[in-house]
Amino acid sequence: SPSHDTFPLYAKLQQMMLTQLKDCQVVDCRKAVVRTNCWDYLCHMNYDGHKNIANCIVDSCKYKRITK
Repeated sequence: SPSHDTFPLYAKLQQMMLTQLKDCQVVDCRKAVVRTNCWDYLCHMNYDGHKNIANCIVDSCKYKRITK
């Protein structure tokens, strides 16, 4: 699990993503994840949470879904 020393790095990464990326599409996935997708208090997601995020991105970007 990450230590508290790494949290400023996450904030710096978020700021860089907001200010330095150009010509990108922002995908709002906030409604894709629900409380039951949380794994622990550090905001790690379980499998279903990651799947919901991926499906949200695929749907938003209109990618073709590959199914087996």
